[in-house]
Amino acid sequence: MSKLMASILFFVIICVVIAVGVWQLAKSKIKTNQANSESISKEKEYVSGRRSMQFGDWMNMIVLVILGVLLGVAIDGLVRLLTTAFWPVAVIIPFLFISVLLLGELFDGFVDRIFPSGIRPARKPKTANRTPLLRLLSLPIGFMVGITLARLGFSDAILKLL
Repeated sequence: MSKLMASILFFVIICVVIAVGVWQLAKSKIKTNQANSESISKEKEYVSGRRSMQFGDWMNMIVLVILGVLLGVAIDGLVRLLTTAFWPVAVIIPFLFISVLLLGELFDGFVDRIFPSGIRPARKPKTANRTPLLRLLSLPIGFMVGITLARLGFSDAILKLL
């Protein structure tokens, strides 16, 4: 593959990640709008209903940013691998990863059917405040930073930190 093809593939991956993130946010917004469509005041309360960042949120955000950076470096490595003679490996790796995830989900479902937990959900679950926006966006931001740093040539330095 040429560098142009790798850049186009890289751009498509970034667009897909951003589209999935926007879709997830819109999906959650639509669900909550349907549940809270009683009045405009409820909608205003929903929009401002995010809780403030707490210590656990900051730690979670840091971990998600680091994971995002590592995912960005890994995706960039796969794209670079596509431009070499080892491109079949770069195609097979994601399929193996997805198959392992699916096998894990199937096994969890199988174990849950054999050994059910027997815990019933609460009749009226508490309504929790929404997750802070900074925490929600930390993984995509880390992903974009990781890809940018990898494209600038810092991928080896990032991996040496591990």
